[in-house]
Amino acid sequence: MDIITFSVGDMRMGIPLSQVAPSSVLTQSTLQTNHTGAGTLNATMAIIDLRHKFCFSIPPGERDTRIIVVNLDNASVGLVINRTSDVSILQEVDVEAAPGTDHPYVTGMVMDRHEPVFLFDLDMVLSSDTMPNLNDLFSKPILDDLVSPKTLFLETAIQVAHGTEGLSIQHIRQLAETHDIPLSTASRLVSFHTENPASDT
Repeated sequence: MDIITFSVGDMRMGIPLSQVAPSSVLTQSTLQTNHTGAGTLNATMAIIDLRHKFCFSIPPGERDTRIIVVNLDNASVGLVINRTSDVSILQEVDVEAAPGTDHPYVTGMVMDRHEPVFLFDLDMVLSSDTMPNLNDLFSKPILDDLVSPKTLFLETAIQVAHGTEGLSIQHIRQLAETHDIPLSTASRLVSFHTENPASDT
């Protein structure tokens, strides 16, 4: 099975590539959602903010974000994901049972560069008016294990920036090496956060 993977909050999520519409990753679109995460894209396509569905907080800078379009029941639906998410395709992977859960929402798991990617029953997730906290789907909390190196890098970078007069390229390089992410990716994360700072409220 071919899987397209992306980030939702601190979780890596996957969808069978066969469900994804061609040319489906959109950015900088105008979307409007209600408190449940449901809404419209450019006032035409139905969308669901997966971060709302899985009870993740949404940084103010990620209101305009990335959207993956999937085909469900002969209709196109846009799934809102993290704006800074890496989107990749895993080819011919074997889907395994996700450990620690028998919840019908969770259909399996694959590994991507030593990081777990979870698959869900999209029809059940999107048709539900409410979604339990992600940790409630598993017999033990998994979020601590799912925090990506990029998230840890950015949290540390923000702390360093608050304690100094700013982040130098030396700071960024050292933190990138510590969290094992490419310098180019670290620089983009810092640039995005600088351009779209979260409020302190």
